[in-house]
Amino acid sequence: MLELLGILGVLISIIVKLIFVQIGGTGHGTED
Repeated sequence: MLELLGILGVLISIIVKLIFVQIGGTGHGTED
């Protein structure tokens, strides 16, 4: 269960980052 939650957390973070990149655009300049 904990391993699955960890994997889901990583996938969610990647998806959210991709969504923000799509919304903000590649030349927005908001990289971590």
